[in-house]
Amino acid sequence: MIRIAMLLALTSCSALAEHPLSASIEPGETEAAVARTVGQMLSTYHYNRRDIDDVVAVEWMDSYLEALDYNRMFFLQADVDEFRGQARSIDDDLNRTTPTLALATKIYKRYQQRVAERVANANAILGEPIDLTDDESYVFDRSESKWPADDAAARSEERRVGK
Repeated sequence: MIRIAMLLALTSCSALAEHPLSASIEPGETEAAVARTVGQMLSTYHYNRRDIDDVVAVEWMDSYLEALDYNRMFFLQADVDEFRGQARSIDDDLNRTTPTLALATKIYKRYQQRVAERVANANAILGEPIDLTDDESYVFDRSESKWPADDAAARSEERRVGK
């Protein structure tokens, strides 16, 4: 049953990774204008009326990473560290005359890359025999867990999902 659930989950991830629209996610002038307008509206009309500053930028970063990888199965810790190191630039990027969405685009492209890697790994795992002699467990809700340290840790976690 778990193998069927894994196969269904991977099929949906595979569709996401191979979707024709995913190849073209470069933001243009329209997206920059929307980003500028939304930023102005949030700081002016939101009930908190908070300025978009470094604190808000870090909160947005964490929310974006959570939205993309809530169960911490795709991004690696190095990815998260890299993105968080650049989080304080989000407010500056939005306040430019022509806002840039380069960081959000970079994160999403990395997400697509990691999904494709996990799908390829899962497909390989599905072709292997299951070893139930190991005494190990799998945490279904990894939202409070750490991101995998590297590819080997991510593959190991995926292998446990397949059991």
